Amino acid sequence: MIHRRLILACIALASCGLASAPCRAAGSQPYAFVSILGGQDVPGCGTQIAPCRTAQYAHDFVIRPGGETYVQDLGHFGEPSIVTAIGIAGAKISDYSW
Repeated sequence: MIHRRLILACIALASCGLASAPCRAAGSQPYAFVSILGGQDVPGCGTQIAPCRTAQYAHDFVIRPGGETYVQDLGHFGEPSIVTAIGIAGAKISDYSW
């Protein structure tokens, strides 16, 4: 009886952990553009004409692992949580704040 309760408790804890874990959709593009001024975090963003608003959205949903994020203008883009190898490029990278 104790073993059964222990097993049920472990299953319950595991399912709670899985339910609260964030999901990350893998992007497929080799690069994405981000802009603090004209960007929007919506499906289909990341092009030079329609950039994403944040580096996090571009990282999570647009670029594939090993891809690059191009920053179009100066500004605060949030603090991305990067879990894959990517590149971040801009005209003067020291002027960007994360």
